[in-house]
Amino acid sequence: NGTIDIYLPKSYGPNFRGGSSVVEANVNSANLLEKRTCKSIDFIDFLKIFSSEDESLYDSLQFIRNERIRSIEDSYSDVPEYRFVLAEVKLHWAVLDFRFGHRIKSFREAIGAYQLLEENRKRYPEFILTKKSMAMFHALIGAIPERYRWGVKLISGMEGSIEQGLSEITEVMEWSKDRSPHFYKESLIAKAY
Repeated sequence: NGTIDIYLPKSYGPNFRGGSSVVEANVNSANLLEKRTCKSIDFIDFLKIFSSEDESLYDSLQFIRNERIRSIEDSYSDVPEYRFVLAEVKLHWAVLDFRFGHRIKSFREAIGAYQLLEENRKRYPEFILTKKSMAMFHALIGAIPERYRWGVKLISGMEGSIEQGLSEITEVMEWSKDRSPHFYKESLIAKAY
């Protein structure tokens, strides 16, 4: 065991800390590699399914989805990366669930992801990775017609605007441009959608 950052894809780099403060955790190397791999592979699966609209691939990966979430939940650690990675995986699948007509499942996953990110934002305001995912939520919520937003806020506590989301994702892109090529690319993809 040693002190290392956890849950970030290797391409974020060994010195990446996600903000102005150093966030460290004692974990074993196998657990670190598993979480880095889990998030990276989930993102690749998300892009494959989303871009191909292959419902049979979506269906075939449901078991893996559940295993990934369970694996992350079982490795709880009180660091922002834990909530960030769990929220990211839930957000990927919420989008896919919605795309394939599973609206209630999608909404449930989205609320869970939003709550994890909101907790991160409050507890670790300097942890910039949270802003990328929150930007997506804020923009998506802002795209809901005004007359229905009150219902979303009432049921889920989620609120935001397209302008807020674009501002946040632009901030994240500027921050990550020279610090993390992988995160910059993820932010670019998020901004495109």
